[in-house]
Amino acid sequence: MLGAIEKMDENLKKAFLAVFEQSEKLAKAGFDKVGHGGGKPPENPDLKKAKVDFETKVAEIRKRDSSNQQDAFRKARAEHPDLFKAYQGEDAQAQN
Repeated sequence: MLGAIEKMDENLKKAFLAVFEQSEKLAKAGFDKVGHGGGKPPENPDLKKAKVDFETKVAEIRKRDSSNQQDAFRKARAEHPDLFKAYQGEDAQAQN
């Protein structure tokens, strides 16, 4: 989706990014209330570390480029594919 949004005209792109940012706030509020993973501790410490490492890169890129969360995530995915792959492992583990 982010790739498709990049190709949109500026007004439409801004509208989509505003929706994403609002969705992110709502999701964060939900996770803050119940806790990440439904309150269950991660089963694999390596997967937890991968999540922290990737999210740290996202935060660094967001600060470096003065970008929003979605752009920083996309850039982190491209700049650190190994960390993103490990991060996806956590998401797959959480869904099981």
